Amino acid sequence: MLLAFWLATFVQLIFWIALFGRLAFKKKPPPGRSPLPPLSVVICARNEAIKLAARLPAVLGQDYPDFEVIVVDHASTDDTPDVLQGLSARFPYLKIIACPDERPGKKIPLALGIAHARHEWVVLTDADCRPASPDWLRHLAARIESSVEVVLGYGPLERQPGILNAFARFETAITAIQYFSYALAGIPYMGVGRNLAYRKAALGRLDPSAHRDLLSGDDDLTVNALAHAGNTKILLHPDSFCWSPAPEGFGAFFRQKSRHLSASPRYKPLHKMLLGAWALSFLGHYGLGILAVLGGSWAPVLLGYGLRQILIFFLFLRLSRLFEVQDLRWKLPLLDLSLFVYYLVLAPTIWWGPRKKWG
Repeated sequence: MLLAFWLATFVQLIFWIALFGRLAFKKKPPPGRSPLPPLSVVICARNEAIKLAARLPAVLGQDYPDFEVIVVDHASTDDTPDVLQGLSARFPYLKIIACPDERPGKKIPLALGIAHARHEWVVLTDADCRPASPDWLRHLAARIESSVEVVLGYGPLERQPGILNAFARFETAITAIQYFSYALAGIPYMGVGRNLAYRKAALGRLDPSAHRDLLSGDDDLTVNALAHAGNTKILLHPDSFCWSPAPEGFGAFFRQKSRHLSASPRYKPLHKMLLGAWALSFLGHYGLGILAVLGGSWAPVLLGYGLRQILIFFLFLRLSRLFEVQDLRWKLPLLDLSLFVYYLVLAPTIWWGPRKKWG
């Protein structure tokens, strides 16, 4: 038991030192290229009138020389059409596309929005997202080079009081630490649709009929299929973030995460192997440690736990500033333990949770 615990702990230390540590000490990239390429921002919205009225002006008000914003109204029954029409009178580069298809998910509206995009580069965000700065698109475009086809951005959650908000922001940051670290190591495997860009022509290499049975995970699986070491850049300037509200209840949070995780079994084998090694070692560090303590071997477990906590706290001091969760660093031991419980509860839903079929 103790040997297995120390093996899991050792694997965890390797991940934090060799993978996440590289991101923690990453130097800022040099200034981007000029001139800036034209961009097409695509947003899918269904019954999002209130959020669009509050947040879409921050997207439309970007300080960028040449861009369009395409909002696909996905069969909305609220005031979404009226809100969009009112904004289009102020912002002539807002293009409104009606999608009457009422099937759930965003496959059809997203494909429709991309089809109407005039420019080579497509930028994705959500109706409830708010760019951190009018320079969001400038920072994103600065990562575009001739060989680049995918740019991965960060979508943090807004801070509010409460335990759920703290944990949701922590889990979002840990997920981002993972996919940015893998991308930095030349193994990009996912991105979030709240802040993501790719070259439109690259989509032609994808099978349009793939994963049609999944309601969620389109952005993850697109990145998983397209991205590789030679064509992917990461974007981590604070002004490049797209903020969104956190889920308001535990039920909504777990439903959202289970939908997102439904795509992970379809990642490439290497990605599944590495992510599985991370998850199993994390669960083993805590689970086997607890069993060993119950068996009376508390001293070596306390030593292993302490070594890992000291290491990740040192790295999280830097990473928390990078991912705008500085307030959570003093809660790291409790949040890390909560992540163990979260993985135990959520992991089975990847394989055995309810799946709604597309169509």
